[in-house]
Amino acid sequence: MVKQKNIIMFFARNLSQLKNYVEPYYKEFKELGYDFVVIHTSALNSHLTKDDGYKPEYKIYEISKLNVRKIVLLIKSVAPVAIVSYNFKSMLDILIIRLAAYCCVPSVFVEHGLTTRGALSAFIDPPDKIATIKRYFKYSIKYLQYVLLKGVKAKKEFGILYNAMKRKNYSGAKFSYALLYSKNSLKQVNPFFSFNENSVAFSGYPVTQKPIPQKKINTSDDKVFLYIHQPFVFHKVGALNYDEEFNYLKEIAKIVNSSGLKFVIKLHPIESIERYKEGLSDVPGIIISDVSDVFELIGNSTIVAGHYSTALFGAVILRKPLFVFAYPGVNEINLLLFNDCGIRIHNNEQLDDLLKFPENYSQKINLYNTYIENVIGSNNNYEHRVKTIVDLINNK
Repeated sequence: MVKQKNIIMFFARNLSQLKNYVEPYYKEFKELGYDFVVIHTSALNSHLTKDDGYKPEYKIYEISKLNVRKIVLLIKSVAPVAIVSYNFKSMLDILIIRLAAYCCVPSVFVEHGLTTRGALSAFIDPPDKIATIKRYFKYSIKYLQYVLLKGVKAKKEFGILYNAMKRKNYSGAKFSYALLYSKNSLKQVNPFFSFNENSVAFSGYPVTQKPIPQKKINTSDDKVFLYIHQPFVFHKVGALNYDEEFNYLKEIAKIVNSSGLKFVIKLHPIESIERYKEGLSDVPGIIISDVSDVFELIGNSTIVAGHYSTALFGAVILRKPLFVFAYPGVNEINLLLFNDCGIRIHNNEQLDDLLKFPENYSQKINLYNTYIENVIGSNNNYEHRVKTIVDLINNK
């Protein structure tokens, strides 16, 4: 057991990430005796922020309006044993990594979502270019404040920033440590980061808080087609608006319902259940689940479907047939990650034909063990991830 004065600082871009993406880590650090604080930049990322009413037990600090000197003073006054983050691509993320180094605090990258070479190197055209320019102007001011700090070598820091933003070379701005899903993850990220072996540890994609109990794997006989939603419209990514996405989902639901399966949607937590219930209300065969545990929903499903979400990994862990769809207007490069475990659905006609022959649902399940070993990793729970982080920062 560690002393209570040991503090973990977690960086989140906005408050919307706390309930689902930070809280699971907080619970495990708390059990180990660590204090926990979060710094966030919601005011700088208002396009991503949604008030979900969540009230955390830990302290949170909004640093958007603080100049860099005050951020440094905050970090030094809190004196964390590590700063943890799962973001690294933007100028703001790089600034946090560099400030951690400046304050002599170890930084830890926890893999979250899809960390593939394609995802790392791809350029995403921002949907609102004016807002993005304004946001990056504010980031640039903060970065300039950083390079003007005493002891910072401006030329070196601008070189690090240029290499990261322009060349996708993060070796100069890399984290002190990295927690990755598997050795395949290391293979994907190391061309960009050049981590050494001693700074990397592995803990699989988390699907549960604690190690998976056997009862979780004993699943329901209900015939359910679970669609795991992603907030493409919310983030203004892709070709559809809300009304068009509602129609897109209705067409899939009609095919699914005609095959004798319930069509259940697990919305991304950033979205409004009320909005989707209203928009899809004219199709009676659509169920929008309010169950927060995605893994439980997957366990009670016959088929799991979605696009590019790592939540789909739960289907592989529980040996469920997995259908993957390209989303209209979104680059299909990330579908490559699911090539060895998911059945690619090209159109609704193919879906209709496939659902007529249940014996074809499971055609890739025999590949799941290899996929888990190479991609998802083992020990798929937050308890193991946090214990592994603690071992990393304590050099065990």
